[in-house]
Amino acid sequence: MRIAIKFFNWTRRVVKPIHLVGLVMLAALWGFRHWNPPPLQTFQLKTFDFYQNLQPREPKDLHPQLQSVMPKQPVVIIDIDEMSLEKYGQWPWPRTLIGKLVDGLRKYGVAVIAFDVFFPEYDRMSPALLAENLQGLSDTLTEQLKALPTTESAFADSIRKTRVVLGQGTLQETKAMDGDLPVKAKIALMGNRDKILARIPRFPGVLRNVPELESAAMGLGMVALQPEIDGVIRRVNMALRVDEQVYPTMTLEIIRLALGQENLLFRLDQKAQTQSIRIRGLKQIGTPEIPTDERFRTWLHFRPHDFENMYISAADVLDRNVDAERLRNSLVLVGTSALGLKDIRHTPLNAALPGVEVHAQLLEMILTNSFLDRPPWVQNAEVFAVVLVGIIMIVLVPLLGATYTLLFAAVLISGMVGFSWYAYTDLKILVDAVYPSLSGLVLYMSLTYMNFIREERQKKQVRGAFSMYMSPALVEKLAEDPDLLRLGGEMKEMTLLFADIRGFTTISETYKEHPESLTEFINKFLTPMTGVILEREGTIDKYMGDCIMAFWNAPLDDDQHPAHACESALAMLKACDDVGVTVKAQADERASQARETIAAARERLEKGDPEAEKEIKSAEELLHLAEKERDLTVKIGIGLNTDICCVGNMGSDQRFDYSVLGDGVNLASRLEGQSKTYGVPVVIGEDTKRQASDYACIELDLIQVKGQTRPTRIFGLLGDQAAASTGEFVAYQKRHDELLLAYRAQKWDEASTISNECRDLCGDWGSVGLYDLLDERIQEYRINPPGDEKGNWDGVYVATSK
Repeated sequence: MRIAIKFFNWTRRVVKPIHLVGLVMLAALWGFRHWNPPPLQTFQLKTFDFYQNLQPREPKDLHPQLQSVMPKQPVVIIDIDEMSLEKYGQWPWPRTLIGKLVDGLRKYGVAVIAFDVFFPEYDRMSPALLAENLQGLSDTLTEQLKALPTTESAFADSIRKTRVVLGQGTLQETKAMDGDLPVKAKIALMGNRDKILARIPRFPGVLRNVPELESAAMGLGMVALQPEIDGVIRRVNMALRVDEQVYPTMTLEIIRLALGQENLLFRLDQKAQTQSIRIRGLKQIGTPEIPTDERFRTWLHFRPHDFENMYISAADVLDRNVDAERLRNSLVLVGTSALGLKDIRHTPLNAALPGVEVHAQLLEMILTNSFLDRPPWVQNAEVFAVVLVGIIMIVLVPLLGATYTLLFAAVLISGMVGFSWYAYTDLKILVDAVYPSLSGLVLYMSLTYMNFIREERQKKQVRGAFSMYMSPALVEKLAEDPDLLRLGGEMKEMTLLFADIRGFTTISETYKEHPESLTEFINKFLTPMTGVILEREGTIDKYMGDCIMAFWNAPLDDDQHPAHACESALAMLKACDDVGVTVKAQADERASQARETIAAARERLEKGDPEAEKEIKSAEELLHLAEKERDLTVKIGIGLNTDICCVGNMGSDQRFDYSVLGDGVNLASRLEGQSKTYGVPVVIGEDTKRQASDYACIELDLIQVKGQTRPTRIFGLLGDQAAASTGEFVAYQKRHDELLLAYRAQKWDEASTISNECRDLCGDWGSVGLYDLLDERIQEYRINPPGDEKGNWDGVYVATSK
């Protein structure tokens, strides 16, 4: 139980509200990352696009086993371009013309021909369809046309003579002819079959080619370029499924036929959480496997559009105007770049790229093992980075503040961005550093703002707590470092001041019938006294009725604290005289107003106004108060002492005051009381005198104040540095020191003579009362000598009162 309590208390001290808010925000950012809403997906994908634009894929040499077989540009697009359409007519072309195109490519020695165009309907130029559609034909001619071979059969004959892959499209509805979909490849699923099927995109129907062509082709591949959420093509499905049947995409079929294989292996490694596709023979050409994401899609690593080297017009092939070496053993894709045929795609590098080139670039990637990958561990690492960066911000912002944390955050974010770029350029792995960086910045800005608000609130509390006790400049300095306002204290040398009004009991009796006027009087006294202290870097500790307690050198350091305290004491004496003048002036004004009120009320009384008598009585009381105020004498006694004390916030966790404790504080209070005894307005301790030696001071006595067991040497502060340097004060001080020597040597006659001389010399400094006190002691010591029986005396006077 005790350990739990200690842990709870430690947690309360260490974990602050800003930490809890930061953790809540971090949990929200973590959840936002797992939710991965469309805006976040788009932002992440645009980051990967930016990388590809900065450094697109560069052409890479083929594996040595392929270099001797295939041309330098192994993938070629036979483009049904605008020139071909202009020369051979609008699309769709007759199947006999397309068959001629296939025959021409076969003669050039291409390895595989793949069609990125579909043949879902029979050729309208086929003889049988012409016989049915043309009107006015004789029966004989109609029968002759129906007896001729179809153009599909001619096209199918051309397909059978070489390795051809026909593309198939996806539909969002089931077609009647979907019942028995042919599959040319033997597909094996390695791993949990149900999970593999669940991850492969499913479509209700397939846009097929006419059966004669499908049966003649060696390969059938699905063509489904599904854009990302922002309409950009970045990944290609490597497999699709209808019901429980998996169908490879056209690119896989091309590679399978080029390698002369029958099998495709879709692998799911649940332990490693990776998916890939393998084809026998692919490893021998430098590509161990085709990496895919969790939905069996492969990331495309685009290179710049290369129309000159990759594209050949279909018209040139039909016209035999192509260099044979350019096509020998190449992988050929038949597609279109014509805008009217609407096969234009948006990619990271191009806003309008023919869709057939997407498949061509994927083929290049497979042949040269130039994949981009984003394995599952990357996403886990990104989430971990979000948490790590967030925790760092939560810890550092309150600890180091905004500036140093920003520098650390800049280094951290630069490191993450740098690693992301390195992973792309060298490892070919897509790592998102943007969201962890943004999460860190969001937390940094939020926590910095909270820290700012907290600091402003602390500064406001500091200003509120100290604005009435310290000068505005000191308050602002303290507000910049509110950590000083913590429960506890520190030991440091300080100068303490106590100031009290002499004869305050008499003053209180003056205002006995008017307590509100006493409050007004106290405020008139405390306001200028406080101003004097604050102007000289002092701190007001507390007000105790008519008494002021102040100190120097805390909470802010003050190397000149004894001098500032002495300067304040002298200024307070002058301010006190000003208060007396102000009180008398206000008393005169009050008396004048009272007399006017009495005169006016008496006139109304003579006229029979019954209320006038009450006004006269009230005004007479104010007049009587004003007359007593005229006789008031406002004098103060001040005690100063310099000592090492404990200063800090004293109290409890719920409420505390910034105050000071120590023996030096008690001595300062006793010195203030002795100012009346010794007849000087300011009494200072020995350490204060030593550190403010250039002020006009005289030694008063060696005294043991009440409540202490050791004696202390006390001094009277009579003037500032200018007064200390005058010839009159120097002469007076010298004669006063001679008096003390005679006094402590018990030479009473000599001491009495010098005392009379000092009484005449001290007139300008108002210390006559000191010599009255010494004369009284001398008279007493003549009768009752001080010290022991042998006459030994250390000169210490033991005070009997505070």
